[in-house]
Amino acid sequence: MANLLLHKHSATTGVVPAAAAISPRELAINSTDGRLFTKTAAGVVVEFARKDAVPSGSGTCSGTNTGDQTTITGNAGTATVLSTTRANYKGVTDGVVAGQLMWKNYGNSHTLFDASAGTSPTGTTVDRFTPNFPVQYDTVANSWGQAIVLMGWSGSNTYGVKVDWSRYANSAGAAATATTATNHYGGSGSYIASSVSGTGYDKAIQIREATLAGAAGGAIAYAPRLAFHWSGKVASSIAMEVSGRIAIYNNPGTGYENFIAKNITGNTFASTVSTGTAPLAVASTTLVTNLNAGLLDGIDSTGFMLAPVVINQSAAAYTGVATKGMTIILANTTSNTITVTLPTAVGNTAIYKIKKTAASNTLNINTTSAQTIDGSTTIAIVRQYEAISLVSDNANWNII
Repeated sequence: MANLLLHKHSATTGVVPAAAAISPRELAINSTDGRLFTKTAAGVVVEFARKDAVPSGSGTCSGTNTGDQTTITGNAGTATVLSTTRANYKGVTDGVVAGQLMWKNYGNSHTLFDASAGTSPTGTTVDRFTPNFPVQYDTVANSWGQAIVLMGWSGSNTYGVKVDWSRYANSAGAAATATTATNHYGGSGSYIASSVSGTGYDKAIQIREATLAGAAGGAIAYAPRLAFHWSGKVASSIAMEVSGRIAIYNNPGTGYENFIAKNITGNTFASTVSTGTAPLAVASTTLVTNLNAGLLDGIDSTGFMLAPVVINQSAAAYTGVATKGMTIILANTTSNTITVTLPTAVGNTAIYKIKKTAASNTLNINTTSAQTIDGSTTIAIVRQYEAISLVSDNANWNII
């Protein structure tokens, strides 16, 4: 029967052999812990094998690693797949998930990471919501190249990736100033509100000219435009012309579209429609107060007689002021003589009708500035019910 070779050993958990208990190069075993010890020539007890050992240090591994890999931990100092300078991006799940995702277009230098903690993979502070280089709205390259495009891969086809509910995004669009607006859309009570106050255009939600062409884009095709489309019905848009005028355009954008409102308030109303088309279409027959028109049914306003003004005069003196229309003066001379003084005849288109209604006393009609009435500066009426009508020849008054 073969001889049985036994090493020094212990079955007690946690026991490590003392230096005096073994000789250099002699083996000692803790059978319960599954640990193997020896002593160096310098007299130091070292452990060089154990059943639950975790490798550490640095080196190169080649070949295929199979079996249970969930207990492999540590951080190789020579790792190239994930830089060791990004140790801040570590947590309790390092052993089962990847902390960062490589961005293929740039290899190991650029990765995708979770910024919800407000720190970068290297531990520096970053904004949790706004990147240093926002996603571009088109194919324009930022300093990292094209915007990141996440897709699913089945082995033969790419698939879109739905990240949470992107329609509830805090900021939308491509503008670098998107953080100046708070956007809430979808569902009831939706709105878009600027996060700053002020009267300048830079304090409001902006709609810019196409391709941000600036002064080079003066054609209407570049106009800042807000379009409306009712599928199968109609389409039109609101645009700002290069002059600053706001216009409603039809769908091709070649002409103007109809506009309807309850009340429209402004300084002036200017119609550019050519002769032959009525600039206004009014259904109501209600009087328009203070409507001042130069022509009425093709007739100048001077061609219409104003409603006459009737003055019952009993005081001793009256001075006329009207320069157009008709003024009727009924002079009651019962108690006293009455003198009526006419206004200047120069530039005066008014008609004056003056009548003496009482038998007693006298009605005198005078002029101003040495002007005359049929050659006289004064006319006296003494008979009751006598009347005269006067018009100007732009220099003097005449009885008609």
